[in-house]
Amino acid sequence: MGSAQKKARFYYENFENYSIKIRWKYFEYVLINFYGFEELNKGGSTRLFIRGEVRFTADEPHGREDPFVFKDDRKRAIQAIRRLNLS
Repeated sequence: MGSAQKKARFYYENFENYSIKIRWKYFEYVLINFYGFEELNKGGSTRLFIRGEVRFTADEPHGREDPFVFKDDRKRAIQAIRRLNLS
């Protein structure tokens, strides 16, 4: 297992731990590869994540200074995962 996959697994295992910040690329990876969401671009930085009837949006952060997922977007992702009974 490569280091990127190990990091992704770490973020997957700690997805609900807000003290651990998640970079956008790992956020996407975990949602798509571990939870089975599909990602669509809604225009601009807004992304729509879909799995069956469960949907939520998240805004991709911009800039190198703060490439981490916003807390509100992470909360919406966690709520969506709970609706799927996957956590």
